[in-house]
Amino acid sequence: MNIIFMYESEINTAAGSKVESIPQDRINHLDTTIADLIQTLESTGLNMQSCNIEYENLPEELDAFEDLFERLLNFREKRDDALTTFEFEEGVTSVEKEKIRQFDREVMRSYQDHDNFLGNGASAEVYAMDTNDTICVKFITSQESYNENNHIRTEFELLSHVYAHTRDGAVKTPYPIFSRIHSTEGHSYGREKIHGARLSQLLETPEKYPELLALAAEADREQLTQTLLAFVEEMHEIGVVHCDLYKRNLMLDREGNLVVIDYGKGKKLAFKEEREDERKSDIYNAKHSLQDFFTKLDTLTVNK
Repeated sequence: MNIIFMYESEINTAAGSKVESIPQDRINHLDTTIADLIQTLESTGLNMQSCNIEYENLPEELDAFEDLFERLLNFREKRDDALTTFEFEEGVTSVEKEKIRQFDREVMRSYQDHDNFLGNGASAEVYAMDTNDTICVKFITSQESYNENNHIRTEFELLSHVYAHTRDGAVKTPYPIFSRIHSTEGHSYGREKIHGARLSQLLETPEKYPELLALAAEADREQLTQTLLAFVEEMHEIGVVHCDLYKRNLMLDREGNLVVIDYGKGKKLAFKEEREDERKSDIYNAKHSLQDFFTKLDTLTVNK
C-alpha cells in the first residue's frame, strides 16, 4: 500500500502533465513494477498463473499497463485488509480507528527504516512513525523467540492494564493504541511514543541527549527511586510482574519523568502470593538499575 500511495500519486501527476508525451518510459517503469508485484504475491503462496499470462501478453500500450497495475494494487490492498486484524484499546473513537487503518501501510513503511529506528530486543524492534509523531510501533521480528514469553495480545493486555491503573502516577507507562495481527507480515502493536530516551541509551550515547542528561543530573535521586519502587509495588498490587526492569526498559522523558516500557516478558498474577521470586526481582532490578544509572552518570565527562 505504500507503493500504492507513491505510484498512484505519480499516475495522477502524469495524467495532467507532459509526462504523457513519453509513454515508453512510463511503460518501462510499470513493466518492472508489475513484475515485482506479481513476484511478491506469488511469494505468499498465491497462484498467479492467469495474471502472468495476461502480463506476458500485454500490448505495448500505456493504458493496458496502467489498468493491470491498478487492478493488482487493488487486489493486494483488499487481500491485506482481509489478512489484517486490528484490536483497539477501549475508548479509541471511530475517527481514531479510521485514521489508524489509513496509516496501516505507513506502519509497515516505517519498519526497517534506519531513520525511524528507536530500539530493539532479542525478538522485536521499535520504530517511530513517519506520519505521526505521537505513535511508535513494536514489530515482532522473531515470532518463535517472542512466543517463549508472550503472545503480542498478552503484552498488549498487560500494557493496557498497567496504564489504566497507573496513568495518574509519577512514573508513567505508555498508553496503548492498537495491536495489529497479520498472518504474513507478522504482528505489531502501536503505543504512545515517549519523547525521551532509555537510561541505557543515555549512557551509551550521551552526546545525543545533553538536555536529558542535564535533567537526570539535577533530579532528586532518592525521590525518583522511591516513586519507581512505588510504581512497581502498585503494578504488583494490580496483578502484573514486569520481569525485565533493566535500564533498557526504563526511560526518561523530556519532563524528567520515568517511564516503564516493554511488557514482553511480563506475567499476570493469579493471586497475590504467586510469583514471589519475580516480584522480588522486579523490586531489586528497578532499584539497582536506577542506582547503577546514576553511578555511571556521574562518570560521564559530558556532565562535568
